[in-house]
Amino acid sequence: MKLNKSQGDLLKRVIERWEADGTIDVSTADRLKGSYTVRSFEWKELAKYSFWIAIVCGVIAVVSVLADHLIMDLLERLFLSSYSLVSGVFAVGAALVYYWGWRRRKRMPYKVFSNETILFLGVLLTAVSVGYLGAAMDNGSGHFSLLFLLAAVIYAVLGFYFSSVQVWVFALLSLGAWYGAETGYLSDWGNHFLGLNYPQRYVAFGGLLVACRFLLVGKKWFTTFDYYT
Repeated sequence: MKLNKSQGDLLKRVIERWEADGTIDVSTADRLKGSYTVRSFEWKELAKYSFWIAIVCGVIAVVSVLADHLIMDLLERLFLSSYSLVSGVFAVGAALVYYWGWRRRKRMPYKVFSNETILFLGVLLTAVSVGYLGAAMDNGSGHFSLLFLLAAVIYAVLGFYFSSVQVWVFALLSLGAWYGAETGYLSDWGNHFLGLNYPQRYVAFGGLLVACRFLLVGKKWFTTFDYYT
């Protein structure tokens, strides 16, 4: 049986997991590993997809040249007329992308890279939606760190649900951005917060993350997530 690299990696991890759990013995694991081979990179497929992408890009370029003013006027009216509307549009778009990624992951879990790319698109749409939500709710206080906190919560929930390292990384990045912006806001954007400058604050932040990591070791849900990542 011939598999591509992502399929081969997934099958190898499953067999090794079964072997570690004692579901199968060593000889059976070796026999299963020898029952398949990993195909080399499929350059023909790459050329085919590159050709399709080139065609699509060419069509988009022609349409953009012909309808440049029309498109720009439409986008300007859409994006500047109502920040709440734009935020909602991107939120719905993100939800649809996450649903697409969820369905595709169930049907083709072995296509790791393309599935993660879909989730990455959802992450970008979520960020745009949160940004426009902040613009819609802006009251001039400058307390924009709450937007980072909202994004961190959303990404953390999605990262746990999808067991995606990529989404978890964005959750941690958003949480770190919130921490820096929030301490800056509380200190009136001074150089020190509770006597700590920014490098010292992030040392404390990193220490807290490491402590949380060790506290969660042994938790059933965390162990399951750690295996899939």
